[in-house]
Amino acid sequence: MIARFVHIHLEFLQKNPNLIKLFLREIHSNNPIVHKVLKELYADAESEYFKGALTKFRKAIKEGQLRPVDPMQTLWNLVGLDLFYFVARPVLNIVWHDKIQDEAKILRQREKSIVDLLLYGLLPRNE
Repeated sequence: MIARFVHIHLEFLQKNPNLIKLFLREIHSNNPIVHKVLKELYADAESEYFKGALTKFRKAIKEGQLRPVDPMQTLWNLVGLDLFYFVARPVLNIVWHDKIQDEAKILRQREKSIVDLLLYGLLPRNE
C-alpha cells in the first residue's frame, strides 16, 4: 500500500513539475478564490481518496501489519517526503549539481528510499 502510494504520487509529480510551483504560489497569494477551490477539491478528496488511505492504514495497524502510528501524520509525512525533491529542486541543483544529473535515476532512488524509511525507520532491524 505505501510503496504503491509513493510510486503513484512521485510519478504524478514528475509528470506535472510545474503544478507544485503553481500550487505553492497560488496558495501563498491568499486569494480567496484559490482557497475556495482548494477547500472544494479537498473536500471531495477527503471523502474519497484520503479517507480510503486512512482506512487502509488503520486496518493495517489493527491487523498488526504496521505498528500503531497516527495514520494522518504518516500520510502527511509520506506526502512531504514525496514533495521535497520537487520543492527543493532549485537548492538541490545548486548544492548537489553533480549528483543529480540523471533525474529519472534520482527519482527511482528517492522512491526506494522513501518506502524504506516509512516501512522500516532508521533503527536497525533484527532479522
